[in-house]
Amino acid sequence: EAFKSLAVFVGDMRSQVCAQHLADEWSRRLTCKPLQFVQAQLMKCPMDAPFELMAIEPYVPGAYEKQTNNASFVRRGSELAQAFSHFSYHSSGGQLMVTDIQGVWTTLTDPQIHSETDAFGRGNLGTRGMDAFFLRHQCSEICKTLKLKE
Repeated sequence: EAFKSLAVFVGDMRSQVCAQHLADEWSRRLTCKPLQFVQAQLMKCPMDAPFELMAIEPYVPGAYEKQTNNASFVRRGSELAQAFSHFSYHSSGGQLMVTDIQGVWTTLTDPQIHSETDAFGRGNLGTRGMDAFFLRHQCSEICKTLKLKE
């Protein structure tokens, strides 16, 4: 029941909006590798449906790949996704980090945000999640191009 509440959906949608804001900033700085997050919408289900609410996103054609998760998974070859997470941390002054990077190449979906606030979705692991990311992260040429601190 807790995962079906309006508060959970609002937190997830807030994560998506915040991630898109940071992706816009990223895309202005690194124009050769623009990123975008698909926009989710909240749908109220019919009375006879098993759920009252459901988050829906547009279909993205192509090979869907999970690059990172919100804990410590990092896929080999995920330098772009890792650099974006690092960028989000740097750009927010260490206040938050976009993680759980997945989608079709540079069209991304369903991010999680680590933050000290409880404003974001159920995957928010706070500074514990940020620390887990940096334990596995190796700065790439993208991080160096963006002048992100190692």
